[in-house]
This record gives sequence, C-alpha cells and structure tokens, in this order.
Amino acid sequence: MANQKRAKKTPMAEFKARIAAQAKMAAKAKKDGDYELARTWARDVADLECIYAALQANDYECAMHIADEVDTAVRDEIPNALYEKMTKVMGHK
Repeated sequence: MANQKRAKKTPMAEFKARIAAQAKMAAKAKKDGDYELARTWARDVADLECIYAALQANDYECAMHIADEVDTAVRDEIPNALYEKMTKVMGHK
C-alpha cells in the first residue's frame, strides 16, 4: 500500500468540520428524544456559525465579541490558529 499523506485542512476548513460535527450531535440528540440537549447543541452550532461567518467576512471584532460571550466548551471548537489570529488582530495578549 502506498504511503499517502492526508492534506492538512486550513483552519477555516477545520472550523467548518467542527461545526458540522456539532450539528450532527444536535441531530442525534433530537433523534434520541433528548430535546433539551438538542436545543443546547443547536444554539452552540448557531453561535459557531456566526463566528465562522464573521471570520469569513474578516470581521474579527464581531467574531471575538461572540467568542467572548459563548461557553468555554463552545469557544474551544474554534481552531487555535483562528483564535490566536482573532486575539492578535483585536490587540489582546
């Protein structure tokens, strides 16, 4: 079998994949009848999608504002490279 290197995802592609994984978890919780958990996951997905859209628009101020307001577990879904860029652009240390 030939050695194949998996192409490394860009931070934005990684973020999009993480959002999709969260959405799958929301759908599974809903399917399993855990509506409270499904609503929580769906809210988290919506927050992450807002951050993603802001980053796509290069609106780091908006992205950071949303990231500052969400739960730590949600914020941890933002790839480190993106979060570091957000903090650098915003002048945070």
